[in-house]
Amino acid sequence: MKIQVNSEIGKLRAVMMQRPGKEITRLTPLNMKSLLWDNVPWPGRAAEEHQAYVETLKNLGIKVYIMSDLLKDVLKDDTLRKELITKSIAYESKRLSPQTLKAMQRYMENVDIDELIDIFTGGIRKEELYNKTYEVSLQDLSDTENEFCLTSMTNIGWSRDPAAAIGNGIAFSVMYGRAREREPLYVKYIFKYHPDLKYLEYDTWYGNLEEHTTPLEGGNVFPLGKNVLLIGLNERTHAQTILTIAQNMMKQSELTDVLVLQFNNTKLTKGDLGFYVHVDTFFTMVDYDAFLFYPDIEDSLNVFHLWKDDGDTIKTSKESNLFEAFKKVLKLKSIRIIKVGGDDPIRSQAEQWGVGSNVFTIKPGTVVAWSRNVATNKELRENGIEVIELEGNELSKVLGGPRCAVMPLWREEI
Repeated sequence: MKIQVNSEIGKLRAVMMQRPGKEITRLTPLNMKSLLWDNVPWPGRAAEEHQAYVETLKNLGIKVYIMSDLLKDVLKDDTLRKELITKSIAYESKRLSPQTLKAMQRYMENVDIDELIDIFTGGIRKEELYNKTYEVSLQDLSDTENEFCLTSMTNIGWSRDPAAAIGNGIAFSVMYGRAREREPLYVKYIFKYHPDLKYLEYDTWYGNLEEHTTPLEGGNVFPLGKNVLLIGLNERTHAQTILTIAQNMMKQSELTDVLVLQFNNTKLTKGDLGFYVHVDTFFTMVDYDAFLFYPDIEDSLNVFHLWKDDGDTIKTSKESNLFEAFKKVLKLKSIRIIKVGGDDPIRSQAEQWGVGSNVFTIKPGTVVAWSRNVATNKELRENGIEVIELEGNELSKVLGGPRCAVMPLWREEI
């Protein structure tokens, strides 16, 4: 079996997801911003919403791998378990004293696998480690700026971001910021060592070498066809990252064109409407010729086209219009632009806050969407798109949508 994701719309066959767990119980009004949430969710209801999503995909015949279940199997190997503990703790080595790091290592090596997974995802608060070991150093225990010894991964449920399957390969992410930096570590171990996945055939486009240090996050990655890739350029995914992926894929795959969509991670408007964190926070592809888009951002976008000349040199041109660039590289005579919220600017802003632009395409013309985005879902249906609605009121409190929650592993060709 190979990784196969050559489009955003091919019929979906296999995905990876992660259910909400201990990590979201860590969120409070005081720490939610540093842990990249915009509100404190109801953990039980968030878990119910996620499980309903999983069951919906399974009922459609899609294979769903749950990340923590896969990780549990990997951790049954004593050597791998110790490696992952050591590597996890290493992320905190510049912040904590040697005494506290050693105490954390000893503690984690003596818990069972289920508790260890809770620690990997939910982190360890300083008070917890102190109550278990009484070995937290004075400087760490008295540090009022840092709540955790091991940072809680409160966004691990957004499985799209730690890695991206592109074509017959994977780009492992280099996450921006402390709150998510460990996520790719566990995904790499799952792909490398899990009995069901370690024999997968795939190329690695990024994240496998020490020199791969510039950020990449999966929400910025859109395979649009065997030959075309769209990548967002902002603080979460840098230009050097994009060039590395383009060079690797143009040498080893059928990729010929990369569209680069540059945007700033700024407020959507002068009002407090959240952030453009990834491309999928304002854009998704829903059919062969149809795109869901939040129009207020259009004037602030820069679009670049990368292609390879007759040699190995990658050429760059600046394009005047995003959708004209799509028509050119996808060889489409026309495209359909479906607006978040339709033509009503109030509903557009309100539903963008509810992540209306972030839907997940499971086959051409069929998407999963949060039910709260009534006007957007109506607009999709009026444009011939079938919409499977799910509750996402708690999950959307991190400004995440159905696409964010799923890492595709296998899609049929289009």
